[in-house]
Amino acid sequence: PPHRRALRLRSHQRLAVRPLIEAAHQATGAHCSPRPPALQALSLLRSRSAPSVGRYRLWTEMVLTPSQVRTFYDRFGRKQDAQALYENAALDDLIAHAAFDQADSIFEFGCGTGRLASRLLTEHLPRSASYFGIDISKTMIDISGQHISPFADQAEVALSNGSMYFPLSDHSVDRVVSTYVFDLLSETDIRKAISEAHRVLKPNGKLCLVSLTKGNSITSRVVSGLWSALFYLHAPLVGGCRPIRIESFISRQRWSVEYCNVVTQFGVPSEVLVANPEGTHNNAFTTDASNRRAG
Repeated sequence: PPHRRALRLRSHQRLAVRPLIEAAHQATGAHCSPRPPALQALSLLRSRSAPSVGRYRLWTEMVLTPSQVRTFYDRFGRKQDAQALYENAALDDLIAHAAFDQADSIFEFGCGTGRLASRLLTEHLPRSASYFGIDISKTMIDISGQHISPFADQAEVALSNGSMYFPLSDHSVDRVVSTYVFDLLSETDIRKAISEAHRVLKPNGKLCLVSLTKGNSITSRVVSGLWSALFYLHAPLVGGCRPIRIESFISRQRWSVEYCNVVTQFGVPSEVLVANPEGTHNNAFTTDASNRRAG
């Protein structure tokens, strides 16, 4: 039947998630093929026994711990760049709307392999601009360090301990960038990271985000639904990521959303958001961050 045929991922869509599934098998010691978990996930999507009330909240409580994220991405390594298959269009959209050519200082939360950093430094940032990125994975830091090595005089990366604290002074950077990281985080940590972005951004700065999101077409809804089911079945199968709506975490009292769009490539939907800080920072979280630094 047509509705069953719609649930079958096309070959290029299967390729988009295959590196994640293979890395999950390595990280968890599993040796089965990717197909059985995918079939189980489809069954889960169709099952009436799957929890429907508060399902999104349940999924966010299943996020990987910082230690699990570190282990997974240390093993995932350069396979991360294979995700360019579905990420590039969204990153293009972000670059087109974030005015990086007008930025003097960039902070990237979750720099990964440094692919975006290298692109920004090579093609979009002023030669005088500085770049600083952090990541929880030492493997990623090593790879990104190689990618940005031609720009050693203006760019550096550092290993993060997995906290949401940004190691920057208040109101010190023009852009806070994070791509395909917030979909790894719990709701609480997403809000903390956004609050930290508000703290470190200059008044005319921009928060620049990209994340997996819910689909807005038949194909993308099927793909995002399958992705969510795989996350629900076993989060490492999809690298701990799941579709979220970033805009729902943006407070209109503290942020002005300059641009928000859903970009779909090979059936995988991504949300692109650019926002400007409004008003003064919430002192409660600043105090909490100071306490954690002191500790």
